[in-house]
Amino acid sequence: MSRWLAVAWLVACGAAVGWLLHEGRSLQRRVDTDLFALLPTDTLDPLAESALAAMASAGERQLVVLVGDADAARAASGARALAASLAGGPLHPSASGDVAGGIGASYAPHRGGLLSAEDRARLGAAGAAEYFAQRALAAAFAPLAAGVLPWSQDPFALFGNWLASQGSVTRVRPQGDLLAVESQQRTYIVLPYEIDGSAFALALQQTVTERLATAVAAARAAAPGVEVLSAGIVRHAAAAAAGARREMSMIGSGSTFGVLLLVVVVFRGFRPAALVVLSLLTGTLLAAVVSFALFAHVHVLTLVFGSSLIGVAVDYGLLALGASLGSDEAVASRYRRLLPAMLLALATTLVGYLALAATPFTGLVQMAVFSAAGISGAWLTVALWFPFLAPRSIAESGAARRIGAALGAWPRLGGRGWPLLAVLAAITLAGLAQLRADDDVRALVRPDPTLLREQLAVGRILDLPSPAQFFIVEGADGEATLRATERLATTLDGFVAAHRLSGYESVARWVPSAAQQAADARRVHETLFAPGGALGRVAAQTGLDAAAAAAAWRSSPPVTLEAWLADPVSAPFRYLWLGKLSGGATATLVLLKGLGDADTGRALAALAAPGLRYVDKPAQISLLFKRQRQLLAVLLGAGYGLAAVLLWLRYRAASWRVLAPTVVATLLVLAVHGLAGLPVQLLTLVSLLLLLGMGVDYGIFLIERPADGRMFVAICLSAASTLLSFGLLAFSGTPALRAFGLATLLGIIFVWLLAPVCRLPAARSPAP
Repeated sequence: MSRWLAVAWLVACGAAVGWLLHEGRSLQRRVDTDLFALLPTDTLDPLAESALAAMASAGERQLVVLVGDADAARAASGARALAASLAGGPLHPSASGDVAGGIGASYAPHRGGLLSAEDRARLGAAGAAEYFAQRALAAAFAPLAAGVLPWSQDPFALFGNWLASQGSVTRVRPQGDLLAVESQQRTYIVLPYEIDGSAFALALQQTVTERLATAVAAARAAAPGVEVLSAGIVRHAAAAAAGARREMSMIGSGSTFGVLLLVVVVFRGFRPAALVVLSLLTGTLLAAVVSFALFAHVHVLTLVFGSSLIGVAVDYGLLALGASLGSDEAVASRYRRLLPAMLLALATTLVGYLALAATPFTGLVQMAVFSAAGISGAWLTVALWFPFLAPRSIAESGAARRIGAALGAWPRLGGRGWPLLAVLAAITLAGLAQLRADDDVRALVRPDPTLLREQLAVGRILDLPSPAQFFIVEGADGEATLRATERLATTLDGFVAAHRLSGYESVARWVPSAAQQAADARRVHETLFAPGGALGRVAAQTGLDAAAAAAAWRSSPPVTLEAWLADPVSAPFRYLWLGKLSGGATATLVLLKGLGDADTGRALAALAAPGLRYVDKPAQISLLFKRQRQLLAVLLGAGYGLAAVLLWLRYRAASWRVLAPTVVATLLVLAVHGLAGLPVQLLTLVSLLLLLGMGVDYGIFLIERPADGRMFVAICLSAASTLLSFGLLAFSGTPALRAFGLATLLGIIFVWLLAPVCRLPAARSPAP
């Protein structure tokens, strides 16, 4: 029967290899580099998630490049060289850069209800007719009068002023055939680009990075000394992918080399090393196949995390090889005797990993599935193939004898171990008393500092709105939503006047509500076009056809939301309109500019009311992290309970000896965090869950053979390989993985030191 199972596993591995080879090219496209894809979705605020998705979709393919210099001509020269170098690649000039020229023509037919805030206020003030008459006459006789419309069609420059007021949306202005912005006595040429594909496609990221580097070099060659800044999701995604590839190489190759070196030294031969490699390969194979089969996209950090799988997947192979040291027992018989302990060790390990799959945290679920599948694959190889491939006996090396002999000198509870327990209890209590939690998402993700500086600089120069804090305005229909947005805008204007904000973006700026347009049209008619108004006076002095001018103004239809959304001029701002919600209401975004202090953030949050929601995304994610951390704490307790039940079924009253080392190690990890001032984060709880799965294995191996030095050799090698893997993970450039690696590193050290302390006396063993 076992031979048939071994053949079945061989066939399954062959099929998995064939599937990976067949799907290889498409699988590369399914590797995700979006860090936000790892974060949990806020199921309590789906509208905020929808808003963020709209912003991400609008910005994913955008890349903006600024070429700046104190000399505008040099900046323009460098920009032209850069644009020429990028021509014909996956980056294409963005159509949004050409929208400004079409705004006047698009809005001119609707000018009757469009007023700037300044003109609206003047029309309601005393002497308004006189003021506007003088303004019209001055423009009529000015030698260089210019405007979007001929003077006869816009004598009071109402439409021209409205267009000018829209210019406050952006600092960018035309400069010949280029777009430019002035900042800190420098001229920056603005080159907006759109990527021909997804910013998270690995191949495209590499192409964009290479082409952009070449173009920057061309700009600096054409105009030495120019400053080149760029910002876009694709650059951050490319940096994350490159870092992940480096870490996968470092962790994977370093762990593999270290484990194989240990195996060769201790087991004195290349055949044991080849068997360990075989278990690793099949484990990794199953992990990849299961992950890509279950998930539409597998995140690159899941693969980085999976690189540390090496330190765990070798446990079962090391146990089997350790049992072969100096043994004269038949291989098949030996493996049958090992199988119950190996099966129990696998079950407890999977409890720790699969507990993560119970969370709604996408990143944790992927990591849990990848690791659980990989460990299961390695276990199946050891259980089904090693009985046919492993040597009957392995000669004990000097290193193996010394490690095995160390078990007898190790302190044990009931003997010399109680003083050690008292010391550990004192240290643990002192550390736990100082423990604190930190759920701030910014402590877990650290972007590339150079890219972050460029991103912030571009945002400051262009005065871009923040995607992190914004308002969501809801209304019964589109008109109600626009009116509510206008009420919010009135309040935000106060923040801008007080220099607490530099501005904001909203749909209502481009599409005033029908009520607002009607009120403005009525105000214009009553003040300027009514009999005896300013229009008659201007007509008398200039010969203007007053009736025709008034009729053209009054007959212009209002701007409608539907028409605006269909017009190309709305392209840069269309994402602000969230559209209809499931209940029939509509919603829109209002993005904020220049929000730089916590007091202003709190004041803005206080504006929240029914139909008006203030979203602080970093704070929301931090709250989600807190909830996930609390959930993982519950899962950790449940995991220990389930592990205790599994252990009781086999070891009865002695099961505490298996579980206690991991429990104490968990408390010690938390104590060290407290004493060192390190906060407990979400990934700290993740590491403790996995420590439960890995640490219990050591207790199982020792309780099966309390005085067998060969088991201690296997435990020491397993601990060393795990420490090597997670020790390298502790040097990850991603703070989240680094925190995880450090906590796991400490936990494994503690379990390795404590497991022998809780072992049974040499003459006793509860194993049947």
